Amino acid sequence: MKSIFRQAEGECYLCALLEQMPRYYPPSMLEEHHIFGGPYRKASEKFGLKLNLCKHHHTGDIKGNKDAVHSPDKNDYGDFLMRMAQTKFEETHSREEFRQIFGKSRL
Repeated sequence: MKSIFRQAEGECYLCALLEQMPRYYPPSMLEEHHIFGGPYRKASEKFGLKLNLCKHHHTGDIKGNKDAVHSPDKNDYGDFLMRMAQTKFEETHSREEFRQIFGKSRL
């Protein structure tokens, strides 16, 4: 399934959101981020809870990058994206259904 989030072709979701200025990348420079990973990765895929992120915002492109969702240094981007995804999910599903599928509410 495609993402349920609106995103232009070649756009990094966090570049557009945080910098309020979309940056466009060739497909090879974007990485798919499943908002709920680990045991919930398949459910993220099934319900379209995924985004395209540039390497800088996904895994980091330099040592010590604190702007990456998967940075070893804690930041709020992953939590923010989970809350945003739950809000979007609950536009068409109940909170109880979200809890059953994703373990707990993030809101």
